[in-house]
Amino acid sequence: MAEQLIKKVDETIDYVNKSGGDEEKKEVELLSAVGYKDQTFAKLVTKIDDKKSNEGQIPLLGLGTWLSKPGKVAAAVEHALKIGYRHIDAAAIYQNEKEVGAGIKAALAAGIKREDIFITSKLWNTKHDEKDVVPALKKTLSDLGLEYIDLYLIHWPLTLKAGDDLFPKTEDGKMDYGRIVPHEETWKGMEECVRLGLTKHIGISNFTEAQIDNVLKNCKIRPTVLQCEGHPYLAQNALREYCEKNQIVLEAYSPLGNPARPAGWDHSLIRVLDNEELKKIAEELKVTVADVCIRYQLDRGVVVIPKSVTLSRIKSNFEIWGFKLSKDQLARIDKLNKNQRYGIPTVVNDDGKRVIRDGNHPFGHGQILNMENLFPKTEDGKMDYGRIVPHEETWKGMEECVKLGLTKHIGLSNFTEAQIDNVLKNCTIRPTVLQCEGHPYLAQTALREYCEKNQIVLEAYSPLGNPTRPAGWDHSLKRVFDNEELKKLAEELKVTVADVCIRYQLDRKVVVIPKSVTPSRIKSNFEVWGFTLNKDQLSRVEKLNANQRYGIPTVVNDEGKRVIRDGGHPFWP
Repeated sequence: MAEQLIKKVDETIDYVNKSGGDEEKKEVELLSAVGYKDQTFAKLVTKIDDKKSNEGQIPLLGLGTWLSKPGKVAAAVEHALKIGYRHIDAAAIYQNEKEVGAGIKAALAAGIKREDIFITSKLWNTKHDEKDVVPALKKTLSDLGLEYIDLYLIHWPLTLKAGDDLFPKTEDGKMDYGRIVPHEETWKGMEECVRLGLTKHIGISNFTEAQIDNVLKNCKIRPTVLQCEGHPYLAQNALREYCEKNQIVLEAYSPLGNPARPAGWDHSLIRVLDNEELKKIAEELKVTVADVCIRYQLDRGVVVIPKSVTLSRIKSNFEIWGFKLSKDQLARIDKLNKNQRYGIPTVVNDDGKRVIRDGNHPFGHGQILNMENLFPKTEDGKMDYGRIVPHEETWKGMEECVKLGLTKHIGLSNFTEAQIDNVLKNCTIRPTVLQCEGHPYLAQTALREYCEKNQIVLEAYSPLGNPTRPAGWDHSLKRVFDNEELKKLAEELKVTVADVCIRYQLDRKVVVIPKSVTPSRIKSNFEVWGFTLNKDQLSRVEKLNANQRYGIPTVVNDEGKRVIRDGGHPFWP
């Protein structure tokens, strides 16, 4: 009964592949789609070394091929390229690259030029070992019938056990992740693909900002594109800002909200295509809701790849160049954002609960969803503070953790002196540590004196000034690392600026916790015990204090002004 119900649901909501996919293939005039000459592009530059770079343009509108039914993909790709599409998005895991290649071949035979089209493919999770990357792309090229592709992406940040089984399982039926391959290792293989001329550009897909930061820190050839899920219910505004800052082109798949997602995934979620506000906007513009969703990405400068094998729909998805969304309409769509993801694989566990399939993988989907669940929003997209819980009530729970032996000590983080005073007045077990932001531009001298007086140990996070803070926060602030006085001190001591910043806290008897995922940097951050700052040097660092905070979450409001995200909370310091 359940299987029949799921089948019926899939048949009902399959917006992309329903009956129209069986329409008869007809000869079409080349480049005949309305708006062919009006389509837009984003520039890509991949610097290989000091002497060589690859430059190109990625069309902002492309054709996706995920979940496209066997026997129909070749005709879909051929039709798309003939009528005017210049961008085809493929992947090894879609298991249809030979058909995609057949469609490309037919279009080229009809007169479309290879240099005028942009082909993307992706590295699957079982091929993350550095030695497996180049062979995987060569297999893709063989299947596509091409000598090179324009863009090669790491499909997902998570790894699966290396081999030819696309979804390897352990003996108990769970996903077998095998060796967890560091992203920087996989990226070396991606870079080699560029050097060998197998792809013009490389990028990533479904990566978090922290994962991208790690790639950027360790790469020799930078990623040019980030592909991710994107639609009116998942605006990805913070990620878009991050990509702009790092000169990465953002590309959105599932722009219609993935109505044809696999049967085993969650189909109880509200559908983008049923949204009343989107219907109103479509009616105003005399277009379809699908047109509005596609145009929403284009008008924000985001590459978009709707998918279909229905020839008439492929054409209509392309012919959206005759209108634009107004500023007001874009704002109305932005307000629909609810961080709703459709493209995360889920399963029903033994307890009958739907869970993220790869939620326990260290690089997996749980990182994304769990982070979003930690920041609940109201219907208008603002932070939902719920009941304002008094600190003394929370502290009772903290004290119970000590009594039960679950922790040896308890403390506070980011509290003001007045808030700490309140805890001290009402506690039966005292806080032992206060953690706060601390670096040369934020000395926290008064807070340090307060902590000494109250026998509380002060601990500083972001001792280097938080250079990798989240994308949506303020990145216009001057960087600690760029300070000339700190550079002079580092030169005097024959150490790095980072070493000086870390030692600054230690020599003031402040606990310090620099962060890194780079093994060499973790080691160098620790090896600061061979020198100390003298009294004069400490004084020179102290003079740099500007009460500058980097760790305050900020957002851009409806008026375009940057404001403190939680400034309206009664406990905001």
